[in-house]
Amino acid sequence: MARSKSRAITLPDVLPVLPIRETVVYPMAITLIQVGHERSDQAITMTSEITLRGRVLPVGGTKEKVLAAHPAGIRTVVLARRNEGALDDVPPDVRNAFKFVFVQSANEVLAAVLE
Repeated sequence: MARSKSRAITLPDVLPVLPIRETVVYPMAITLIQVGHERSDQAITMTSEITLRGRVLPVGGTKEKVLAAHPAGIRTVVLARRNEGALDDVPPDVRNAFKFVFVQSANEVLAAVLE
């Protein structure tokens, strides 16, 4: 009798993803909740991607994105937790001007921007 080999089904590493801002924009549009504040010193920016299962993935170019946000007056940056090490490349004076929120899930993103 031939033995049946059981194979685990694995998902590819590259799943369809959604930009992190879309995770906030759609619920905001449906519920009319305002994200962030009107004052620019409390503005929020975010960069990452979210899988269909709600996991936040890291992205490249973190240093450049943070440097670009600095003169724009943005003070809170939401990033994937796995991007935390990328901040070592950001000059300390720029890094200290921001509040960084590191997230791993879509729920954490919503909690961060709606607080």
